[in-house]
Amino acid sequence: MKISLLVNKANMAKIYVAVAALAACAAYADVKPVLTDSQGAPVRDASGACVQTSGILHPDCSAKKAEPAKPAAPAAPAAPAAPAAPTPPAAPAAPSSVKQAITIQAEALFDFDKSVLKPAGKKSIDDAIAKMQQIDVQMVIATGHTDSVGTDAYNQKLSERRANSVKEYMVSKGVAAAKITTLGKGETQPVATNKTAEGRAKNRRVDIEFKGVSR
Repeated sequence: MKISLLVNKANMAKIYVAVAALAACAAYADVKPVLTDSQGAPVRDASGACVQTSGILHPDCSAKKAEPAKPAAPAAPAAPAAPAAPTPPAAPAAPSSVKQAITIQAEALFDFDKSVLKPAGKKSIDDAIAKMQQIDVQMVIATGHTDSVGTDAYNQKLSERRANSVKEYMVSKGVAAAKITTLGKGETQPVATNKTAEGRAKNRRVDIEFKGVSR
């Protein structure tokens, strides 16, 4: 019985050794051992790679485990949107151009064959100046006209004198002389027939035309 027990213990010891050897082999199954120098450092070839041997793998020659990837840095917060630019105010509308003509009959302005303004004629011109105050006047044109009674030359001079009389009065009322142009048309631009007294009366006139822009 003692001999049999000793044999069994011896067998068990062999089994343990065999198991340990198998475990060691399994542990180094994928290991490629390298050559080391007298200091225990791995021997490397000209390219820097470890020289393989049948010995034990040196830890410096073991494949480095890949380091876990670092978490990505948080994205920077988006910059706040720039405030919308204010809408520029609408440009003011351009002033509109104004052109107006006023006709004053000669009988209201002058006595027959005269170029001196009558009081009633001045009142008619005052009314025309009042209308001009509503605009920024840039030009005034006073044009004298006559009927066909008399010579062409005489009627031409009479129409010019009457236009100048209108200008002088307007200047006295504050209208700039540089803005007033006078013309004499004599009997060349009738607006009615000269064969009747009524027609001739319409032709004896002064036209006052003013141009500018609205205020």
